[in-house]
Amino acid sequence: MKTVIRAHCRNLGLAVFSAWVLSASAQAAQTYRFPPNACGASGYYPAAAGACTAGANAIVACGNKLVPAAVRTLTSATLTGMTCNAVYHGVQVSNNSNFDDTFSFTVAEELPRPEADSCNCGKDGMETAKPINPATGEKALDDHGYAGGGPHALSLLLSYRSGRVVGALTGAAGAGLGQAWSHNHRVYLRLEGQAGTSGHTANLYFGDDTVRIFGWDPNSGAWLPANSVDTLTANSGGFLYKRLEDDSLWQFDAAGKLLTMTRRNGWVTTYAYSTGTTSSAIAPVPGLLIAVTNQFGRSLDFAYNAASQLVGVTANGHPVASYTYDGTAEASRLTAVSYPGNAGGSVSKTYLYENAAFPQLVTGIIDETGNRLATIAYDSQGRATSSGYALGADLYSVSYASAGDAVVTDPQGTARTYHYGTNAGRLAVTGADKPSGTGANSATSRVQDANGFVTQETDFLGVNTTYTWDVNRRLPLTTTQAATRPEAQITATQWHPNFRLPVLVTEAGRTTAYTYDTQGNKLSQTVTDTATSVARTTSWTYNPQGQVATQTTNGVVSRTYAYYGATSFTGTSPNEVGQTAGDLQSITNAAGHVTQFTLYDRAGRVRQMVDPKGVTTDTVYTSAGRVSSVTLTPPGGAARTTTYTYDNAGQLTGVAMPDATTLSYSYDAAHRLTGVTDAKGNTVTYTLDAMGNKVGEQVKDPSGNLQRNITRVYDALNRVQQVTGASN
Repeated sequence: MKTVIRAHCRNLGLAVFSAWVLSASAQAAQTYRFPPNACGASGYYPAAAGACTAGANAIVACGNKLVPAAVRTLTSATLTGMTCNAVYHGVQVSNNSNFDDTFSFTVAEELPRPEADSCNCGKDGMETAKPINPATGEKALDDHGYAGGGPHALSLLLSYRSGRVVGALTGAAGAGLGQAWSHNHRVYLRLEGQAGTSGHTANLYFGDDTVRIFGWDPNSGAWLPANSVDTLTANSGGFLYKRLEDDSLWQFDAAGKLLTMTRRNGWVTTYAYSTGTTSSAIAPVPGLLIAVTNQFGRSLDFAYNAASQLVGVTANGHPVASYTYDGTAEASRLTAVSYPGNAGGSVSKTYLYENAAFPQLVTGIIDETGNRLATIAYDSQGRATSSGYALGADLYSVSYASAGDAVVTDPQGTARTYHYGTNAGRLAVTGADKPSGTGANSATSRVQDANGFVTQETDFLGVNTTYTWDVNRRLPLTTTQAATRPEAQITATQWHPNFRLPVLVTEAGRTTAYTYDTQGNKLSQTVTDTATSVARTTSWTYNPQGQVATQTTNGVVSRTYAYYGATSFTGTSPNEVGQTAGDLQSITNAAGHVTQFTLYDRAGRVRQMVDPKGVTTDTVYTSAGRVSSVTLTPPGGAARTTTYTYDNAGQLTGVAMPDATTLSYSYDAAHRLTGVTDAKGNTVTYTLDAMGNKVGEQVKDPSGNLQRNITRVYDALNRVQQVTGASN
């Protein structure tokens, strides 16, 4: 008996991955084959798992992801089946030789993340405000764990993607955060297929599940991009990847680990991994990411438990996040993220998993104050159907009525229908039906060419916008607004031959010309009024570290910048102050006035500055990195301090000013501002609709007497239609 696994990729929206069981006499040694087709190369495998893996990988390489719904059509009564690895969610092959059996698995094409200046699709229809991708049903959540300061600032961003649970997305693999979560520094390269053949692929995975795919071409002996204009080459260190959207260079070792990322301007981010000599308190096994260091020496450090789960992150030696799980098994889930509190200690955000059919899907969030902030629902196929905050705020729902269409209903109850299609393997909104302000439907459309580029968009008034493209570089050349109309306006862009940077932009009434150095730093910008030929030129110079040294406007030096050359800190953790090499030291304007930045903290935040008049500003931050107080001290004068307080969720709750004036702020369970009270007892109260619009606003004096009452009415498109106000 021989089982054949096949994948079929179609151009519009969906693909089908099917397994046909071919009737044959039973053989002692079964073979499983993934045959030649548009998605992958032929191959025989001694076990079903190999064929499953090859088939599913080919589907992903073809720009798709699996979703869990399976439609199985049996032509006979009994089935003895074998199931592929769980990551492929239900893909099956049969070893029963007595009948033919067909399994069909719906495959939704994965939307590639748009490249800068190369999509023109916009977000409309591709993502709801509480991110659900209506084209694929994928729910996205981001947890902003840390944002550093200073030049080349480091950040930490955790990302949840439901497609990692119900699809074949693999961006979370090895991040140490469970199946559904990853982070922005989890970047790796993985080779698939047989080396030296046309089926050999190099898949580059980013933490947000962006995938760059390269196929080996035996004829040219090169890696050819399948879904981008990026490049991948083998070198002595492993592999060098160049991302064309920002001209960055990514060096991977032979095992696929990211070693360095070099920006266009030469700044390098370095990645370090655990080895056999790494302390078990940091990482239990080799190969785990343990440090990310920027050009100027600031760093993020990662620590894992014995199960290789990420449990803590420090920034420049200070703890910034810790993570809790519901177990140590491979299927364990991230349940809580903890951050430093405002006054020491820590606060936690909890993630809920209440879907029995898909226990890895996040269904809710408990915020740092202990209240349920968010609720997410999914259908029987694992597609997100709604996402919103407490009190019904910001509740968006999505229904999937038919293939290629989705209906998005916003918090006001207004429904919008979007139509999707693909060209050149890219998914985009091709049309939409939206309500007018009175609730009547109108329509818009989007046209793509054979290369997947948007060439025309028609708005709800029938006005066309057209685009032309540099196909090879995926760069827009012209945009014509109100095309075919007398008022048509054209914007034309010429591009640098080596960088994705404009050198000349021509538009109605003016031109803007740019020059750059060999590292892509902008040297000059000249704006010319085409009616008068009057030009204004701004130019810049840079220091050896790639930082701006001077700014000149029309030949006059308008700004001079100085930077610290060495790292020096005093004090004890976590309150050290000083400077890191590369921090801004001073700015001198054209009149010779100097602003000094005299102290920073380890995170790169300014702690002290002195303005040209000698006024010193001291800023203190909470453990969570929020401004706690700002003190202004003039030369020879008294210090004046403004303090700020926050709740555990980070919402500003109070401001106390030097003159004893205070303001306090209140919020609802959806984290929306609902009231303000001053020191005298005057209050402002806001009534909000589900979209967050202020439909009511009342101002009362300390005795509770109404001083002003404003009401607002919004239409189906969220526009103000009526305002009624009264004052006493």
